[in-house]
Amino acid sequence: MGLDVNLVELNQAVEAFGDSMINWVYGDILSDNLPENKFDVITFCCSFHYFENPSQLLIRCKDLLNSGGEIHIIDSPFYPESKLKPLKIVLSITSMPWGPMQ
Repeated sequence: MGLDVNLVELNQAVEAFGDSMINWVYGDILSDNLPENKFDVITFCCSFHYFENPSQLLIRCKDLLNSGGEIHIIDSPFYPESKLKPLKIVLSITSMPWGPMQ
């Protein structure tokens, strides 16, 4: 499943990756009724930094994952020096709301 709250971005993903093997959904990961314990992997590709509350997002993702599931955050490494430290704090494994991942 590919999920996006931005219809323009969702349409671009459909054009880039096709729709024969991916079910594209227009929706919000935080507020839409998605099945819990369903996903093996949740990937944020250049999108994680748009969410206002990373802790809330990660808790939600953890609820959506199967046991042993993974969260992958893929983002551009090109940040101004002034933004690197806050980004490292947000993405620090010890800042996960449930503690360090095993």
